Parts: sequence; C-alpha cells; structure tokens
Amino acid sequence: MTPLRSLLIAWQFLTAIPLHRAHDPKPEELSGSLVWFPVVGAALGGIVAGTAWVLTPWLARGVIDALLIGELVLLTRGLHQDGLAD
Repeated sequence: MTPLRSLLIAWQFLTAIPLHRAHDPKPEELSGSLVWFPVVGAALGGIVAGTAWVLTPWLARGVIDALLIGELVLLTRGLHQDGLAD
C-alpha cells in the first residue's frame, strides 16, 4: 500500500471530510494507516486553532469555545466526544 493511500485511509477513518471515494478499508489497510493518525490529528488541531485565531477578535471566549467544540464534532463525527459522556 502506498503512503498516500495510507494517509487517505487514516483521514477517512478519523474525519467526516471526504477526500476520495469512500470504501471500507480492509483490516490490514486500516492497521497500515495508524502511522498517519498523528498527522491527521495535527491537521485537525490546526483547523480548530485557525478558527480560534480568526474568531478571537470578534467573540467572547466562551462563545468561541462552544463553536470550536461544535466544529470538532462536525469534523470528526463526534469521534472523541463520547469520552465526555463516559
């Protein structure tokens, strides 16, 4: 499997943003994509940080925090927010 394919599988698994046609990866494809999980996480963190930076001059901190949580839920289909409920 190529590195680009592994990255796309990691992106598809961790986000709701489609970059290529969707398919269910085989277990070996998903395990091969694990190396890209930190890269995808950093990209998501960059998106959220960029949004915070843009909104900071105009909105109160509490409003920004709520919007950022909503953005993260939309970007990841709520992948990690279930931990809060636990």
